[in-house]
Amino acid sequence: MASPILADLKRRRPTTYATYLAIARAVAADGFAPSLRQLAQAIGVTSPATAKYHMDILVDAGLIRRVPGAPRAIELLATEDPEPASPHHADIVTIPLPTSTSDGQGAVEVPLVGRIAAGAPIRPTNTSTTSSRCRAS
Repeated sequence: MASPILADLKRRRPTTYATYLAIARAVAADGFAPSLRQLAQAIGVTSPATAKYHMDILVDAGLIRRVPGAPRAIELLATEDPEPASPHHADIVTIPLPTSTSDGQGAVEVPLVGRIAAGAPIRPTNTSTTSSRCRAS
């Protein structure tokens, strides 16, 4: 059964309701929430700040909870089965992988799609409360 808050939200704030559904679909499909940019695209707005605004409304209404320290970790507190976004959204695409290899070590080649960031490694930063002394020059 749908939450009465969600029913009211659907009627009074359709974009915020669409935000809830987009989050619920992503969590159901991927196991985690979409990024703000993905969420903005899913609800048809251009700014990630607008998507965050609608997420804040959902938090204030008690429909979702953000997990502190984890940017895409969102817990859904209301219950409503998300409707599929489109017919192609429910399709599962599989890529057949070879079962035998030519090198004899069990390695397989997997095609990569997209860009991989390259450049100098990013050094970890110290987030502790300790400090270091540096010589002034």
